[in-house]
Amino acid sequence: MASLYKKPVKVTNPKTGKTVTGKSKKWWGRYTDENGQEKRVPLATDKSAAQTMLNELVRKVERITAGLEDPFEKHQKRPLREHLS
Repeated sequence: MASLYKKPVKVTNPKTGKTVTGKSKKWWGRYTDENGQEKRVPLATDKSAAQTMLNELVRKVERITAGLEDPFEKHQKRPLREHLS
């Protein structure tokens, strides 16, 4: 099961020196990868964009688990200059 959350952050006020606990600006995602390990990744500051990014990660994991991994995906992300050299 995947979930979104805001990571707790401790910030020190430079004027007073006091530490204040708050939430991060970015949304973080927690999901289980194809090896069964829990992964936590920073996503986006917008909640709906972060949810979409997390859904895409979960979809990739499910496709890999089902044996439908795209063997050319890492090559498609490389710049054309690297392919030519």
